[in-house]
Amino acid sequence: MEYADALEPLAGRNIAALGPTGSRDQIARRVLLAVQARARQLQAVSSLAHAAASIRSAIERGHAPADIAKPPAAR
Repeated sequence: MEYADALEPLAGRNIAALGPTGSRDQIARRVLLAVQARARQLQAVSSLAHAAASIRSAIERGHAPADIAKPPAAR
């Protein structure tokens, strides 16, 4: 539920940006495409958050070196 609550303000702006122009089919298609894109984005952000939590937990337990989460040095 926290994800839904956090994303609700964004959803309102996204729906407003779709615009009510065009036929019902065009509007429905735009809404479906927007929902699909948002679902992919949410899945990616959720995966990233879970990976970060897993890495942080491994570091805290001593199962991974502390520098594992740092980006590689610039060449």
